[in-house]
Formats: sequence, C-alpha cells, structure tokens
Amino acid sequence: MEMPMSFELRAILLSYALLSFALWMNVSHAQLLQPEAGKEVPPQKLSPNKQALANATLSPLSPKLHAVRITSPTKGQQISIGKDLEITGISSANSTSHCQVSIIMNGVKPYQPATGTGPGGAADYSKWIFVLTSKYTTLKPGPANRITAKYTCEGISSFYSVNVTGVTAHTS
Repeated sequence: MEMPMSFELRAILLSYALLSFALWMNVSHAQLLQPEAGKEVPPQKLSPNKQALANATLSPLSPKLHAVRITSPTKGQQISIGKDLEITGISSANSTSHCQVSIIMNGVKPYQPATGTGPGGAADYSKWIFVLTSKYTTLKPGPANRITAKYTCEGISSFYSVNVTGVTAHTS
C-alpha cells in the first residue's frame, strides 16, 4: 500500500522543478548571447572592439565596464541654466576602430553626434566633446537632468549617464 504525498512535499518538489527549469533556461539563453549567433568563436577571431565589449557586458562575475564615460560634467554637478554646456568624455575607441559616440539629454531624441578629439583626429573618439546648445535642448531647473553618452561600435552599444542639477544664475 502506497502512502499519498503530503501537500508540503508536493510544494517542495514543484518549487525545486521550477527553479531547476529557470536555471536551465538562463544558461540556455546565455549561450544565445555569445557572438556569432550562438556559435562558439575563439576570442582571437573576434575584432578587438567586439571582444572587449562582449567581455565587458556578458561577464556576470566582473564589474560592469563601460566603453564610454562622461568626464565632465560630473555626477551631481550644478550647471547654470541658459548657457551652452561643454560635455567631454573618453571611450575605448581610436581612429581605426570606426566607432562613434553620441549624446542624448533628458531623453530628447535623436541622439546628437559628439566630435572625436583624440590624437588620431575627428574619427578618434578615445577623447570626445559635445557642446549642448539651445538648438538641441536646454537644462531644466533642479536635479532631473540626465546626460547619456552612447558608444556604438560594430553593432554593439554601451551607455554611460550622469545626472546634473540645473541652477539659475542670480544677478545682483
């Protein structure tokens, strides 16, 4: 004579099965994220740009690396409203990588192209600049101003954002 399974035992077994399935799905999905549509490609066959971005964004054990960074203004910096704002930064690009950096302010599309200022000239985005003018958009009063730099290289994108505070200039 068989004893019927208790409700608690059924719940534990069902939970274990669901957890196992979820883990299996995550591993299967992670394999799809590998370069070249799921095929294993030795690192030496990927371009250096694609390999660096794949390692930076797919490695769950390392801290997230950014291929682009805004160096000025800094997070939380107070910026006067009504004046042009020079935004500068760095990226992992160089003059031969054919990569680009663009900027978006407070979600106002489209992204605006930055200008490469690295040692290799205008195509070298290892250093870059963008001047925010009222022709594109302006800062809003308060801390809700988000500047995002987008690095695009060989179909892969990386983003970096800073929030700045818009302040009105007082005249006496």
